[in-house]
Amino acid sequence: MTASIQLLDQHFVATYEAWVRIADTLKVDIADLTDEAFLTERPATKFILTWMRSLGEFQTKFGKLFGRIKRPPKADEFTAAVAIGLEQFLAARGFAGRVASEETIHQAKGATRPDISVYSHSGQLLATVECKTNLGWNRKEWKDQMDKRTEQMRVSCPGSESFLCVLTRSNWDYSEFERSPLCGKQWFCLSIVPVGHISDPVADSDMLLPIEPMFLDILAKVRTGFVEQILRLSPDDQEKILRSLQANGGNPC
Repeated sequence: MTASIQLLDQHFVATYEAWVRIADTLKVDIADLTDEAFLTERPATKFILTWMRSLGEFQTKFGKLFGRIKRPPKADEFTAAVAIGLEQFLAARGFAGRVASEETIHQAKGATRPDISVYSHSGQLLATVECKTNLGWNRKEWKDQMDKRTEQMRVSCPGSESFLCVLTRSNWDYSEFERSPLCGKQWFCLSIVPVGHISDPVADSDMLLPIEPMFLDILAKVRTGFVEQILRLSPDDQEKILRSLQANGGNPC
């Protein structure tokens, strides 16, 4: 093995190990916060915006180093940032429900593949999140497409909740989004400024509609699903679950 190949292997091993530490540390940071502090301190939004800003800086430097003009699309990274933030938040609250990315919701042909799906312990789909870096790609039809997708989810997965998360309001007309009754409830737009203008560290003035209320709403769905699952069990099995909860300090997992 040449020295360059060895360095390359070491780089990817170290990168994976760093991501494990990042996820674990995020979970610890969130676990130390009450729900009220989670809303006011906005650690998940800051984590996501820091990821996207730092990624952009890295891509710029990497492109200059090797003469790459075109940057890779940010969409997949944004979805990953939201998914990891949500997964670690649920884990920090003791509900390690399954968070999946780009997974079809059933096996039928043409099944919907949400950017992020959240499942209960029993496998029931509880919530989906569509992630967009901005809505400039479809300036005139994005709302109709979101309404259609939400209706499809309502029909195919009754009881599930559909959310939309947009990275920045830059480069598209935010007014229709802002006027919607879903704005700040099921629709969230994280940054006022373009990704390249996000402060280091992320400032309150950079943030538009932080993602924390969405995470808390999804947590409430996961908790409700867990309670409903317990109520379907026999009294003996319910008692076993309660004893397990007591042994784990009230956490279901």
